Amino acid sequence: MLCRINFHDHDLQSFDWVKLDDSGSGVIDAGSSDADQLRRVCGNSSSVQVFLPQQDIHLTSAQLPPKASKQQLNAIAFAIEDHLADDIDNCFCAISNQQEDGRVPVAVIERDIMDDCMQLLADQNINAREILAPVYLCPWSDAADFLSSVCEFNGGYLLRHGEHAGFYCDAAILPQLLKLLQKQKPGASRVDFYAEAVTDEVLGLELEVYQHPPRDLLAASLDQPQRINFKQKEYQSAHIWVESMKRWKWPLLVGSMLLLVFLSTTGIGLWNKTRVHDELIAQQQALLKRHLPQLEPGSRPKQQMIRHLTASQQTQGETRFLDMLYEYADLISSFPDIKTSRLQYQQATLSASLESKNLKSLESLRNRIAESKFDAQIENVNISPQQTTGRLVLKEAR
Repeated sequence: MLCRINFHDHDLQSFDWVKLDDSGSGVIDAGSSDADQLRRVCGNSSSVQVFLPQQDIHLTSAQLPPKASKQQLNAIAFAIEDHLADDIDNCFCAISNQQEDGRVPVAVIERDIMDDCMQLLADQNINAREILAPVYLCPWSDAADFLSSVCEFNGGYLLRHGEHAGFYCDAAILPQLLKLLQKQKPGASRVDFYAEAVTDEVLGLELEVYQHPPRDLLAASLDQPQRINFKQKEYQSAHIWVESMKRWKWPLLVGSMLLLVFLSTTGIGLWNKTRVHDELIAQQQALLKRHLPQLEPGSRPKQQMIRHLTASQQTQGETRFLDMLYEYADLISSFPDIKTSRLQYQQATLSASLESKNLKSLESLRNRIAESKFDAQIENVNISPQQTTGRLVLKEAR
């Protein structure tokens, strides 16, 4: 069941209502009520449409570049600021889809009215599907000669002159407004007039006026799917998301089950890996405690063992260097005429570049190093009249 309500004025204290069947064409009940009766009237309806007072709504459009960005659409209030009678901070701008020519239809209403409306609906526990301008209840045609449709409404007239354009006016100014519209659209002259009678002033205009019986606007069908819904941006409730989730209920359910299976499998695999890792750590700690009792096993015994071995190798290297250096000093001490020009230690090998003016000293040194505990030899001997050079090499004995 569809329930439609139309508030009489901006105070939102009273409204007309109608209940339609699921097809939206059959009237079940209708009447007028005060705001505190809203839940009783529409509480059991599957869908609710709210129409705010047309006299408080300004319909216009803004020209934007084709395929305007989200930032441009959000700032559309500044594009129509010159058309507003109030400060843009006090106005709420709702929009529809951008047209092919770049225009974006805009509906403007006081933000206080929207706040009061949403608060009233929340207090009455009503989830409205749409909040619209009543001018959408008035028929519209895309025919080139069509100027406007005029419908009797709340003691005046609704005048619709575009797909998203129209306003409410008193009977006294209707002829002047029709003249103004005709000047804006010279090629159009047809006016569909839905009323008991057409005033002489309107008939006196150079227009093709077609009179129709009065329409029960609140029960009339909406003739277009694209409408500016005020229930958007900050006024969009979670109800729309709930409806979307209902349509996607089964895909969401299947996706949730697959996600649950994936997370469960991943969790079990992670638990098994953690258990195996803990067992390996415990085994490494036991081995470390058995072979190196002086070390206190930590949470990362493998890294602890690597650091210990590295430190041991460094200590051994330093000790070996000192032993070789001591041995070299002992060997060379007996030959004061042999000078050391360079000393180098690399890869457990000590090498010393030697210089001497006495060839016999180098030969004597060669004989003595044969008694060294290291693998020692003199290499690259170069004999010249001025001096003799060579290189003494000490290695770990094999």
